[in-house]
Amino acid sequence: MTNTTNVITGANAIGTKKQRDYYYDNVKFFLIILVVATHTFSPVMGESWFLERLFYFIYTFHMPAFIIICGHFMKYIKNLNKYVFKYTKYYVVMQTVYFIVMKYLLGQKMNLTYSMPYYTYWFMLSLVAWYVIFPYVKDIKWILLISILVGITVGYDRDFGLSMSLSRTVVYFPYFLLGYFLKRDHISTLKEIKWKYAIWALCVLLVFVLLNYDLIPRPLLQGKSSYAMVGLDMWYAGAYRLTLYGISTLISIGFFILIPEGEKFYSKLGSQTLYVYLAHGLILKILQYNGLYEIFSGIALVFIGALLGLFLSISIFIIRSSYNKYKY
Repeated sequence: MTNTTNVITGANAIGTKKQRDYYYDNVKFFLIILVVATHTFSPVMGESWFLERLFYFIYTFHMPAFIIICGHFMKYIKNLNKYVFKYTKYYVVMQTVYFIVMKYLLGQKMNLTYSMPYYTYWFMLSLVAWYVIFPYVKDIKWILLISILVGITVGYDRDFGLSMSLSRTVVYFPYFLLGYFLKRDHISTLKEIKWKYAIWALCVLLVFVLLNYDLIPRPLLQGKSSYAMVGLDMWYAGAYRLTLYGISTLISIGFFILIPEGEKFYSKLGSQTLYVYLAHGLILKILQYNGLYEIFSGIALVFIGALLGLFLSISIFIIRSSYNKYKY
């Protein structure tokens, strides 16, 4: 059984593993499809109102939801140093591979750096930071509220930004903590009829408002910019991020209660999301270099992105399954 499975299932006192909860694999499968699809059409989203609003909507919850799930798995990690090393290794390797491909194969002018994450690899660096910080703060009283206040406050600092993924690390940390405090029973309770329809109704209302009114500047959704950089230079600019915390959390919960329980035909694909995340960004850059956006446009790119996510999930599952059979 892989390390990823160990993280998801945990282990009991005598060392035997619990039965895998496929619900989380189902959640991750749909999230990674959204991630790949969004990164596929985002370079041309300005071409249509629909793509721009679709991007706006998905970005309100897809990374917060992923980070909530990552925080939830902290309950099952016994050797934290092992995972810190693992994700640091992934970050260094992918930064290096990305640089080599972009500079020497695709002819881009760029320098190798490990302090400024390329493209989607900020997530690996932030994940390492959360793993390092978490043991020292998890028992602090009101730590979730404190992290929200810190996330709001850093937005006033113009210089607190992309280097070492600092802004995203701080801004997204409340979701990581929320995931840790989230219990499986909470999700089950919210799936009860008396709760889920109320949550869905509120989500539909929020989606309608988000798609029809630019209440929150789009760059703020990515967690990497100061308020001033996105045109919010008023003293109460932090209220926008506070509002975004609430909206992202609610829509993430609405998403969680939509996902079916139990093992499905796609459940095992959801266990490969880390590798899909690492691979898809570089593949998209290669496809872009080879004319993807000259051949396809508009909503077709949404479907191409979803199919790419599915293809990578299946391919990586087959490759890793074959490797594990050969290894053992």
